Amino acid sequence: MARGNPLWKTFNTDTEVLTVFLGPHTYISPTWYSVQAAPTWNYISARAYGTPRIISDHDELYSLLQHLVEKHEFLDHSSAGYDLTKLPQDFVEKMMGGVVGFQIIVERIEASYKLSQNRSEADYHNIIIQLRSRGDENSREVAEAMVRVYAEKKTE
Repeated sequence: MARGNPLWKTFNTDTEVLTVFLGPHTYISPTWYSVQAAPTWNYISARAYGTPRIISDHDELYSLLQHLVEKHEFLDHSSAGYDLTKLPQDFVEKMMGGVVGFQIIVERIEASYKLSQNRSEADYHNIIIQLRSRGDENSREVAEAMVRVYAEKKTE
C-alpha cells in the first residue's frame, strides 16, 4: 500500500479487517432472455476477514515485493523482464520507502457468485453465447465460469 495512504495507520492486530476480491464481472442484457426481465450483473467475489500485520522487517518486505514483481512480470509476456535484483540498490530503497507492506492473517472467507443460475437452460446457454461474442476478458471469464457451474450442476 502507498505510504501516503492513511489507511495502513488504522491497522490494529486486535481489530478485524475485511478485504474484498472481485473476480470477473459483467453486465447482462435483458434482451438475452426469452422472457421480459431487467438488466443485471453477473459476478464472482470473495470476502476475506482477518487481522492485519504491518511488515516492518526490511528483508521480509523486499522479499514480498520481489515475489510480487516476479509473479506479475511472468504474467505479462510482453514485458522486458523487470527485475528488482538488477536495479540500483539506492533506487530500490527509495521505492521501498514509499510503500507499507502488510499481511492479513485470514480467519474466514466468504465467497459468492451470481451467474444467472435462476434462468432457464435455454437462456443460460444464450447468455454464455452472448458473453463469448463480446470478446472482452471479463465477459469471457464469466462465460467460462457459467460453463463450469453448469457442468457441476449436471454431475450432481
